[in-house]
Amino acid sequence: MVPTAVWDQEEGVPLVDVASRQTEAPVSVAQERLWFLEQIAPDSPVNNCCAGVRIAGPLDQTTLDRSYRELFQRHACLRSVFSTARGRLSQNIFPLVNAPPLAWDELEGVEHLDSKIRHMAEEAARHPFDLTQGPLLRGNCLRLADQSYALLLSAPSIIADRDSLRILVEDLAALYMAFASGGSALAHGSPFEYSDFLRWQRDWLQSRQPETHLAYWQERLDGAAFGLELPADRPRPAIKTYQGASHYFSISARLRDTLEDFGRYCWRPSSRCFTTIPGRKILSSACPWHSVHSGSLSG
Repeated sequence: MVPTAVWDQEEGVPLVDVASRQTEAPVSVAQERLWFLEQIAPDSPVNNCCAGVRIAGPLDQTTLDRSYRELFQRHACLRSVFSTARGRLSQNIFPLVNAPPLAWDELEGVEHLDSKIRHMAEEAARHPFDLTQGPLLRGNCLRLADQSYALLLSAPSIIADRDSLRILVEDLAALYMAFASGGSALAHGSPFEYSDFLRWQRDWLQSRQPETHLAYWQERLDGAAFGLELPADRPRPAIKTYQGASHYFSISARLRDTLEDFGRYCWRPSSRCFTTIPGRKILSSACPWHSVHSGSLSG
């Protein structure tokens, strides 16, 4: 028997209640923030994410198309669209959907193939999504040569992030293997969906607990600067343009291991290079205030 509800013993509210699941679902606080940013800069690609994977070996187009369509049935967020009513944002989840087809492009024989793939991946990430219409996942399979392919997936951050796309790629591979061997769609690993968590989160936010958390963060962030006032050769623009750039460089494996060991020693076992002390030290010394209020820093 599949449970219809799970209770949080400490908070005293049901974690999820799948029996009350509806086609209209609430949104998370993070989704409200991303929607707000979308209204400020509509059609901006800044909040899109894209994943790519290379495939080597024989690939059946019909089976991959079927596997791609099945993703929409397995993941409710891919069948979601967003709308506002009376100033309140909500997402509508369609129980069944005619999934958009997986796009296919032939690149065999194209010169500068790696540059072409990179360009198509960038274009996929820049192409805006209509959050009110959907679909909110786009897929493109590139045939590079005989038994050589590249798969591109892109989605808006309001429904997915890079880890989510990684899960989609893993699901797609598992579905392809199941269909290719003559099997049926895989059983869902959990009876719960993200919308179930969102309904629990809303119930929790209406309880007395958030006041304690809000007071804690108000105290912690009291006096914090609104931005990183780093020394620069020009003033910060009044409106963000997102016209940044990237600088790539390599470090030795030995230095990488040393930095990760240093981070784990100073902070936590799961620390990685990009959250290690050197970055914080550089920012702290460059800023007119000593405490860097940031969840993660990458440079």
